[in-house]
Amino acid sequence: MNARSDPSLQPTSLAGWLASHRERRMALSLLCICALLFACAVPFAKEPLGQLWPFIPAYEAALVVTDLITFVLLLGQFRLTRSRALLVLACGYLFTASITTLHALTYPGVFSPAGLLGAGRHTTAWIYMFWHGGFPLYVLAYALLRGSRREALPHGRSPLLASLAGSGLALLAAGLAVAWTTLGQDSLPALMTDQHSYLSSLTLVVSTVWLICLVTLGTLIWQRRPLTVLDLWLVVVMAVWLLDVGLSALFNAARFDLGFYAGRIFGLMGASFVLGRLLLESNVLYTKLAHAHDRMRRRSAELNALTEQLQAANAQLAAGNRQLEEQSRFKSDFLANMAHELRTPLNAVIGFSEMLKASMAGPLSDRQRTFATHIFQSGHHLLALINDILDLSKIEAGKVDIELEAVPLQALLTETLAMVDERARARQVRLLLAKPGPLGMLQADRRRLKQLLLNLLSNAIKFSPDGGQVSVQVQWADADRASSALPGFREGLRMQPPVQTEAAPARPARYVEISVTDSGIGISAADLHKLFKPFTQIANSVTRQAEGTGLGLVMVHRLVELHNGMIAVTSEAGRGSCFTVWLPLRDETAHAAQQAWAPGSNRSSDTVHRLALVVEDNADAAALMRVQLEEQGFEVRWVHSAEEALTLAAECTPDLITLDIMLPGMDGWQFLAHMRTLPAWASVPVVVVSVVADHGRGYSLGAALVLQKPIARDALARGLERMGLAVDAERKATVLVVDDDPIAVERLAGQLRQRGCVVLRALGGQEGIELAQRFRPDLIALDLAMPEVSGFDVAEALKNHPATRHIPIVAVTAGDLSLADRQQLNGRIQGLVTHADFAHGEFVGEVQRALARPAL
Repeated sequence: MNARSDPSLQPTSLAGWLASHRERRMALSLLCICALLFACAVPFAKEPLGQLWPFIPAYEAALVVTDLITFVLLLGQFRLTRSRALLVLACGYLFTASITTLHALTYPGVFSPAGLLGAGRHTTAWIYMFWHGGFPLYVLAYALLRGSRREALPHGRSPLLASLAGSGLALLAAGLAVAWTTLGQDSLPALMTDQHSYLSSLTLVVSTVWLICLVTLGTLIWQRRPLTVLDLWLVVVMAVWLLDVGLSALFNAARFDLGFYAGRIFGLMGASFVLGRLLLESNVLYTKLAHAHDRMRRRSAELNALTEQLQAANAQLAAGNRQLEEQSRFKSDFLANMAHELRTPLNAVIGFSEMLKASMAGPLSDRQRTFATHIFQSGHHLLALINDILDLSKIEAGKVDIELEAVPLQALLTETLAMVDERARARQVRLLLAKPGPLGMLQADRRRLKQLLLNLLSNAIKFSPDGGQVSVQVQWADADRASSALPGFREGLRMQPPVQTEAAPARPARYVEISVTDSGIGISAADLHKLFKPFTQIANSVTRQAEGTGLGLVMVHRLVELHNGMIAVTSEAGRGSCFTVWLPLRDETAHAAQQAWAPGSNRSSDTVHRLALVVEDNADAAALMRVQLEEQGFEVRWVHSAEEALTLAAECTPDLITLDIMLPGMDGWQFLAHMRTLPAWASVPVVVVSVVADHGRGYSLGAALVLQKPIARDALARGLERMGLAVDAERKATVLVVDDDPIAVERLAGQLRQRGCVVLRALGGQEGIELAQRFRPDLIALDLAMPEVSGFDVAEALKNHPATRHIPIVAVTAGDLSLADRQQLNGRIQGLVTHADFAHGEFVGEVQRALARPAL
């Protein structure tokens, strides 16, 4: 604040302080902003808006309060300075407050339909003109009195009496103006129509008001130089006053249009400028702000000290985090090495023990077979334990990512129940599935979801008595039920859901609820909290007899959390337990009706109709396959995706399936894995149709079968039979085994020899490629995880060579194929031309070849 003062006044008021450069820049900036807003509003001033009646009393109430406070503060300045100019200005604000109140009372539709005080149709319009013309006259009087010889109140005159006299005159002026517009309204020209529109006479009256405002503004600028702080802000007030009058009475067309509202907002802004400046510069507030500044400065010093301490603590935490990350990396490396070092000998133990108990190495006595069986079962149990420990360690370390894909829920449940069916039948435990109707697709990690369900079902069967019952119930649930329900029994426990972070997506509105209920011994309420602790088992007579690691339910809990789901358990001793998981429905797409094609009319009447299912997302390619298949005597049904195809499993069993690998959602590899778990479709031949850009012809691509280590003898036998390589007395099939582990090669070779196959051995990928091209075996058993030349590289090379491209491949892997593995397999057929380009003869040949060999 500039300390220089006007010589006519004491430097204790805004009227005596000269405006600083900072003050001038602030006022100029505010004027520019208001002018810009005015320029933007003028073109749309006549745009009609809604009749918002509460706006008038709210707006004018704010004006009255603002003007009255300004009046009181200016009177206080007058008492300090004895300046008549300040008294006149204070009375001007009292005049606006009182006439604004009367304007609100007479406004039609606010307090009564026609307004109070005997108001007529033009009363409020004329009050508005007296109001907006009267206040500038007070400001003009202030500008003329400032600095004149008549400004100072003579000594001996009471400021109080002067204040009362001035206030009375202001109230009288407002009352006379309102009386003229009500009692003498007939003597005033009409300004408004019945529809709130303006008449041409209004333009003349408004122009007069504008002229008064311009004269006052010019007087302030040129009469008062240099400008004091009060003068400067009165200049801003009068400029905004001009904008108010222009928008609300000159450039607009009627009440309740954009100019009507915008102008009044400008008026409210103008009324608040002087008040705001007075409040900011009051001595009391200044003192309080000074004290507050001192306190803040002390607090700032304290905060700086705390900041330094926090920075030091953060540095220590960062160093600790780096150490933890390094230890986590060492742990991950250790787990990866241990996974290989433990699984490799275990696979050998399991494989050779299976060969021994099957008498593949020679006849065994009953006792020896029993020992071999114990070794085989214990090996499987140890392998499951190792897998659980490794999986849990990866999850705890945050090394497990969920690979979301479209999972057909019905097919997955059927597949999972089928996997535990034999164990349930051995205990005479009934398996029941209850669902509300057709189940759609669920966005989830299929492998992890299957693991989750298997753990729950295995636990339920294990702890159910002989002749008991295990039921699986599936239903849809909203977010409230998923976050609070306890299905099943009376006593229960809900695990806390995963903590939501800002980066995490919001919880969905719908969930799928899967409950697994058994009729076992139940769990006491005191033991429920132990269920989800690693390596913890509840001690009782049943659990001591049952095998277990105490990791199954822990894995279920972690997998549910990875899916952003929730889990709960209820139980009652002697009646059973119920485990419920809620998984979010990220994609609720459900395929209800399937599109079927009617048979064509170009087939002969004596043809035996066989059903072919075409799984193809390209309509042109599907149409071409339909014509060619109908010529071969097939009735054709077409579905757009693998998910649609799987929903037909309960409806029909096709004689042939043609499959495109590159499908939206579930790809062809996933579909093959799913359909082989369906009993009705397990033996259906599949033709994988694609096109090579160089030759424009279709052929079957990819592995014909995927087996997981350790390879079960029965699984290998079923796979060979499905590919048409069953034992034939007249012809022995030749099988090439490619694996970098000699023990694994010999183990698989022993199983194949027992099936009557001639076995070729290759201890590496490159050797496998050379032997395949040289001997052209009937089948290739290929390990995918090999150093240097991997199984993927071998499959690529074989499929690109004319002599080996038709040889079926059994992919041998240590675990389920991940999404990345499937994408790598699909990656070598990315360069495809349109399906309509493939040759008719080539496609029919593939169909006939697939029918000759019952499955791919």
